[in-house]
Amino acid sequence: AGQGINFLALIVIIRHFTPFQFGLLSTAIAIMGLASQFSDLGISTGFVRFASVYLKEDPRKADILFKITLLLKASIGLAVMILGILLARPLAVYVLKSEELTRLIQLAFIGSFGATLWSYLQSILQVREWFIKYAWIGIFNNSLKLIGTLLLIYFDVLAEINVMWLIALVPFAGFILDGLLVPREFLKSNGNRREQKEILSELFHFSKWITLATLCTMLLMRIDVLMLQGFSTASEVGIYSSASQLAMLFPLVTGALSISLLPKISSYK
Repeated sequence: AGQGINFLALIVIIRHFTPFQFGLLSTAIAIMGLASQFSDLGISTGFVRFASVYLKEDPRKADILFKITLLLKASIGLAVMILGILLARPLAVYVLKSEELTRLIQLAFIGSFGATLWSYLQSILQVREWFIKYAWIGIFNNSLKLIGTLLLIYFDVLAEINVMWLIALVPFAGFILDGLLVPREFLKSNGNRREQKEILSELFHFSKWITLATLCTMLLMRIDVLMLQGFSTASEVGIYSSASQLAMLFPLVTGALSISLLPKISSYK
């Protein structure tokens, strides 16, 4: 349902943008997706894998893992955001051949930090198997995107930069809403150094292979738009991205299965 609402928002944007405008926006969205995936580096999968076990066997250990993962993801996400903002102009001018992308790329990196924080709290809902809340927050976030787009049209301020502001800020709204639902007692957890080192080692040794897979997958899923922008024109990117949106609905079934099965299977002996 959430992806369906997001699809409607993109259709509305496509109908009101020229191919050139939508091409610029699509490139920035692709960079935001790349940056948020890079900020994760497989940590979320490892987190769900071990937290599902700890919650049943050792809740105190689960709280320590919750806190360590939050610090890891927030630190990496913040570093990626700052670096991305600083490198936005060289990336736009020398790699993607379009100076108009500079501000959009900066917003993309800001949005990636919000997406990193939001995905962390969504992972907690996943671990606890609160799938109804998980689903409703996804619907809420995408509804914000659709309503915001319609408001931009109503006030006649629908431009690439304004839409990108909307897309960048929506994940922060999801993070705030998730923060109201997720128990926060884990923030007070203080494991000793041995426990922290043991949990970090476990998370690292599992996540390193997921990290490798994530790096390959994120390039595979996003490189087409970036290559087209670098070697062709924003208008071509706009037409290509408009068509490719139709294919985005098909991975939903496998994605939903992965989200629900990972915590369940991880907790089995």
